[in-house]
Amino acid sequence: MIDYELLAKIFPRTKDAKRWDTYLQSVPVPKKPIVTKSDARNKFLSRYFVRNANDKTTITEVDKIQYYSFGRNPRFVTTELTWKIIGKKQTEVSPSGIVDRGVEDYNRRQVQQKDLTFGGLSDYITDYTEFWVSET
Repeated sequence: MIDYELLAKIFPRTKDAKRWDTYLQSVPVPKKPIVTKSDARNKFLSRYFVRNANDKTTITEVDKIQYYSFGRNPRFVTTELTWKIIGKKQTEVSPSGIVDRGVEDYNRRQVQQKDLTFGGLSDYITDYTEFWVSET
């Protein structure tokens, strides 16, 4: 809930108060990423997430534009994930001990790492092979 009386005191000019009112009332619109040729060449894509600052259960995946917009909004917290999309599905260890981290393990670790500061992401993301394409 927005205290309009306080908003008017902080921004005495009506135009500024209306702009902030709109800004503070905005809500994220869900948007899944689209894998581009560039993403496929790089074997990774960026995923963006937004949630209310005081609610770790309502997470929304958004596009890059919303990610930056909500990143400046004090009502929200945001995070970006580097998501592996190309490679072996499972981690493999060569006879010489070299670890080739699979897509599933890599993405799970990314989520766990971001969850330390963002909160709630481990509950939100359950498919660590989403967008995965096997190496050919």
